[in-house]
Amino acid sequence: DTISSARMAGFQNVRLLDEPTAAFYYFFHQHQDSGDFMDIRNILIFDFGGGTLDVSIIQVKEENELKVLDAIGRSRYNNLGGDDIDLELASFLLACWEFEEGKEITQLSVNLRRKLYRLFIEKAGHYKEEVEDYLKQNLDMPEFAVLEDIYEEDETLSINFRRMLPRNIYEDITGKFLQPKSDLNIYRPIEEAISVAKDIKEGFSQDQIDLILFTGGTSNMANVQRTLGAYFAGKACFSLSEEDACNTVALGAACCRYEEVYGKRDVTMTNRLLEGIFTRQPGTSKY
Repeated sequence: DTISSARMAGFQNVRLLDEPTAAFYYFFHQHQDSGDFMDIRNILIFDFGGGTLDVSIIQVKEENELKVLDAIGRSRYNNLGGDDIDLELASFLLACWEFEEGKEITQLSVNLRRKLYRLFIEKAGHYKEEVEDYLKQNLDMPEFAVLEDIYEEDETLSINFRRMLPRNIYEDITGKFLQPKSDLNIYRPIEEAISVAKDIKEGFSQDQIDLILFTGGTSNMANVQRTLGAYFAGKACFSLSEEDACNTVALGAACCRYEEVYGKRDVTMTNRLLEGIFTRQPGTSKY
């Protein structure tokens, strides 16, 4: 549908590169001459952004002096995103505000309630980013604060709310999706990608993954990386810089196209999209 839409808009030379593959291409572009890929053959890309969580498994192999990047595994369901963590955090803090103020949100007008929700979700997202930055610097937890007035026609709601969250409480709230028992969790797309890889490459197993690559802003959360470090115990983990992690897909697509047009092409990629991977015949490259 995306390709059809592009052609209808007048773009004829269009092909799609799925997000985790593009993210990996940027990483590969930066490291392919370093010798890092001598012993690395299977890479799991954990792309956890604000709206979705995508997982791919890419196999790097040599064919006729070419490095071939072959997407052999891909997650199908990606409903989880960093926004869900923001919502959990906002819900908890909003409940704390309700308790302190002795108010019930349900008694507010619909429009005022909607603005209140949006405000707390926005503040919770900023607070999460601030906390993660503090944790990286080994600083004490910062304070969450909402000091604003909300207006709706002839109504005014003044909010003067501050709360210090202990780190263990913060990690309990934001760690809901790091638990297998949750309906939405970070393990489901990982297991899906590995399952697809098993169908495509007979005998493939989680033990054959050589490197876990973290990309996407939410993947930089300390609790996420610690949890997956334990899940893939003994495996190398690499996290793109926070600045790069939020732009890796665009950077990867740009690097790929630039090298196609101007660069020395000693790298090639299999042209498989999500549905192509799920409909391939096991043990073949057909899809």
